[in-house]
Order: sequence, then C-alpha cells, then structure tokens
Amino acid sequence: MADDGIRTVALRWVAVGIALNGVLFLAYLGLTDLGLGPAGAMTTTYAIGLFAGFALHRGWSFRHRGASGPALRRHLALHALGYGGNLLALRIAVDGFGAPHAIVQAVAIPALALFFFLAQRFWVFAPVPQR
Repeated sequence: MADDGIRTVALRWVAVGIALNGVLFLAYLGLTDLGLGPAGAMTTTYAIGLFAGFALHRGWSFRHRGASGPALRRHLALHALGYGGNLLALRIAVDGFGAPHAIVQAVAIPALALFFFLAQRFWVFAPVPQR
C-alpha cells in the first residue's frame, strides 16, 4: 500500500480528534457535574482517550502496518508528556489562578494538537518502508 499524503492523513487525524475529544470533553463535564474533581475527571477521560485514540489513529488515521507493541510504547510516552502538560495547566490555572476548569480544558485540548500530529505521523506511527 502506498503511503497516504500528509493532507489525507491530517484530515483523518482531525476527524478522529474532533469526534474523540468532543465525546471525551462531554464525559469530562459529566464527571465533574457528578462531583469528581477536575484532575480526577481529566485523568479518567485521558486514560479512555489514550487507548481509544491509539486504536483509531493506528487503524484509520495513519493506517500503520508496523508492529503494534513498539508503536503503543511510543504512543504511551507521547501521551505521558501530554498528560503532564494538561495536569500542570489545570494545577496552575485552576488551583493557582482560579480559572474555570472547563475553559482550561477547552484550551488545553487543542493546544498540543500540532505537536501530537507531527509526533504521531513521524515517530509513533511512522510509515513502514515498502519492501
């Protein structure tokens, strides 16, 4: 299979990202409405999104045909960085400055999007060379 162009891959990645993050943001709001704190709600939805995103991006966005184990390890490492940044943003903005948690999450979700796309495209799900 020929490598898809970056525009095609980006469009699939955006479609998955919008749908998945939309659902996860609604779940985040629901969990906080049920009394779970912002950090706990973010952690819960982040974990769900981590594995759902791996499956969707590997299978559809990037159509990755390489070994899943190494790709999953790279995916987990990338998202550990994203999780740390997201948690830090919540701690600083909400706990430190009293910003509304929903606004902080609405900004945090897309803030790392370009970094995540490039890291996934060229590192996590790098195209497998043709033999």
